[in-house]
Amino acid sequence: MSDGAGRPAGEGAHLRWDEMAVGHVLGGLDDVDRALFRDHLAGCGDCRARVAELREMATGLEEAATIGPDGRPPESDTSAEEARRGRRWRE
Repeated sequence: MSDGAGRPAGEGAHLRWDEMAVGHVLGGLDDVDRALFRDHLAGCGDCRARVAELREMATGLEEAATIGPDGRPPESDTSAEEARRGRRWRE
């Protein structure tokens, strides 16, 4: 159920929009919720800012997942094994 502005009705309604923002950024909304949320975004600067914030966080997490503790991308198992073999040959 929604109010006249297309917002979910009831107390804590904006909390629902915040939850939908997460689904929107992660691509987890169904077609109906996606359309409803996009309509809401057109008139809600708070939610547009929240989506931008969530996108920035998601990008940072993706980048962090590709960087190892030494600041370089982690080696695949195959690359690590090849590197170990190469060290043995040079020793």
